[in-house]
Amino acid sequence: MSCVLFVLAVLLVVYRDQDLRSGIYLLSFWHYYLYWLAFAFGAMDFEVFKRDAIAMKTVSVAALATVYLRAPLDLVSLAPS
Repeated sequence: MSCVLFVLAVLLVVYRDQDLRSGIYLLSFWHYYLYWLAFAFGAMDFEVFKRDAIAMKTVSVAALATVYLRAPLDLVSLAPS
């Protein structure tokens, strides 16, 4: 239920801003919220949690990479710090 509320909040932000990018940025960090839920309630086995965490991280990085790669190439952002 709380995941549904989180997604609805993201959709509300996208509707308010009329910009899909803000929704993608927010959804790229949703796995932290789900980690907190799993930790707070201890509701799942560690192996299941680990599998789901890797899957969610993969989806979030893919969403963030989609936005990043659509922008013009900026060599400064790719340079090591």
